[in-house]
Amino acid sequence: MLRYLTVLLTLALSSLVWADFDAAADAYRRKDYVTAFEEFIALARAGDARAQTVIAMMYKYGESTAADPAEAFYWYQQAANAGYAPAMFNVGDMYRQGLGIEQDTAQAIDWLTRAAEAGFERANDSLARLNAEPVSSDHRRDPAIPWSQSWNFRLPNDIRFAAPDTATERQARYRVQLGAMGTRAAADRLWQWLSQNQPRLFADLEPIVLLTQRGERSIYRVQAGPFTGFESAQRFCENLSTVEPRADCLPLPAR
Repeated sequence: MLRYLTVLLTLALSSLVWADFDAAADAYRRKDYVTAFEEFIALARAGDARAQTVIAMMYKYGESTAADPAEAFYWYQQAANAGYAPAMFNVGDMYRQGLGIEQDTAQAIDWLTRAAEAGFERANDSLARLNAEPVSSDHRRDPAIPWSQSWNFRLPNDIRFAAPDTATERQARYRVQLGAMGTRAAADRLWQWLSQNQPRLFADLEPIVLLTQRGERSIYRVQAGPFTGFESAQRFCENLSTVEPRADCLPLPAR
């Protein structure tokens, strides 16, 4: 009887966590980042690996908080230690780039291999950049594994921008976000560093610096564009990542 009650309580608590996560995700979709951050951070501190992954993303890109790669790495690590494959990928990729943590190729390969073995396909792309052995489909775990059953690993990107559904939307203009800095001078330095180091990539792009106020804190988002659609923006980010592994790049709809 006691075991039966324990199972019921566990299921009830699990449903509650899911409901809270969905509410936080809805706030993010509305671009109410302050509310989303508050709700996700509470779940993250309670040990929800999904929320830890989203909080890491928000710290990485400076959404409702100052961009903080070290804090982003911390939360990705918590979720990775819980066995969440997308977080394993991000831990490995941050080790690869030396972003938020000292660069460590051995650790990068280890975490990326774990992510690939768990079925996270993108990890093989990062392994290839390190000239490491990719994980073949024969050596991947059964895709019907707990993390893939219990939540969608694409959620952070799906929340960030919905996939285009129509031909018109597919042709909508996009930008790429290159970073979120604490001062205008730092934002200008980031643009100068990228555009001077990679003049071919940035030759036809215009710099866009957007100021966001979070209470007394200012965040300067460094973006570039325009791109004719998501695919061209994503291709730019892939090219930038190849030549500047430490650079951040995220496609975003131009609004």
